[in-house]
Amino acid sequence: GDAVTVTGSTTGSVTTGSCYPYHIAVGSSPMDWSVAANWLPASVPTSSDDVVLDNAINVNIDASAVCASLTSSGYSGTLTQNAGQTLTVSGDIAWAAGTFTGGDSAITAETFALTGGTWTSTSDTFELQWSAFAATVALLYFNGGTFNHSPDMGSPSGTVKLNRTIAYLAVITTLEFNAAFSFYNLILAGGNSHGPSSPGRDMLYTLQGTHTASVVNDLTIDPTFGTATLATGTIEVGGDISTTA
Repeated sequence: GDAVTVTGSTTGSVTTGSCYPYHIAVGSSPMDWSVAANWLPASVPTSSDDVVLDNAINVNIDASAVCASLTSSGYSGTLTQNAGQTLTVSGDIAWAAGTFTGGDSAITAETFALTGGTWTSTSDTFELQWSAFAATVALLYFNGGTFNHSPDMGSPSGTVKLNRTIAYLAVITTLEFNAAFSFYNLILAGGNSHGPSSPGRDMLYTLQGTHTASVVNDLTIDPTFGTATLATGTIEVGGDISTTA
């Protein structure tokens, strides 16, 4: 994002453009996500653009939003998901500071790491989905901050869906909790398409870290294909445990 200075003589022409490797919020607080002038570079983030929140500007997701990744670092503002608007992150969410306030529509990302600040999830479904080729993936990492599983904790309804799909490998998906973490509803989905015909090629969800996660309401094991297995660790479930397999 630094200025570029050219000294000496030049021939031909120089085209000005953005030196920013990611999008940052620069609009007047509170600003709307869908307004190009509120961003630097001056365009609404696309599914190929990383978004970094690192100041005190409050941002409203006033239209369904997409980005390649979402990072908060040194952020003291609030990112709000307005009613009826989805948030689709094609890569990672890394939340370390500031406040996220979920709405009533879907949130999708590949992975989610919460290390600071506050993340209040949607009353709909927050889905972490990964289908790229990798033997081990850290789908969810919690090491600080506050996770609220629903916008209205007095009348909760939020669901987190973990959806890792792969073929040919015996794969491991890790969920790490280094502080108390509570889901409302949790769905363990995904699976290994070669699981039934290739012994040992399951989708293994492993829980690790210093704390045990809890599910206030229901836990559903819902493999897309093959098998999805809770291999190690403990989840405390307050409601029902069911499987669709």
